[in-house]
Amino acid sequence: PALLLRSASTRMDQEVNCPLVFQCKGCRSIIGDSFSWVTALEDLDVIVLSVVVQSDLRESETDTNGSTFKPVTCRTCLTPVGKRISVLPRLFRQHRSIIGHFALDRVSISSYELGSGNEDLGAEISIVQQQARQLEDFSGAFEM
Repeated sequence: PALLLRSASTRMDQEVNCPLVFQCKGCRSIIGDSFSWVTALEDLDVIVLSVVVQSDLRESETDTNGSTFKPVTCRTCLTPVGKRISVLPRLFRQHRSIIGHFALDRVSISSYELGSGNEDLGAEISIVQQQARQLEDFSGAFEM
């Protein structure tokens, strides 16, 4: 299935049909790809992947909202690129589908669409609200 991305630089929606490779913005090491895509959350400014590579998990932390997570850093340059969420407070229950997955900060990554020559889409990624709801509805069908 195609991903629908919005570019902040052009403010136009763009459909992506080829796989995306996500890279650390600091050193361009590959962090993951769209084959492990879970969702994108505009309000949290993250993309969520089920698997990441060339990264390390740090010790668990708890933020002021009560979320528990492990910071994810690029293994090559040690740049923080996101978090692996383990606990979310009720305030964020609508995002429970990201628990156990990797939430990568849009500002910390870039992307490349294979075969396109289009670099740096990852810094501008945000999924349209309707598609996000469809993905959540689909994943909700498997929950008991």
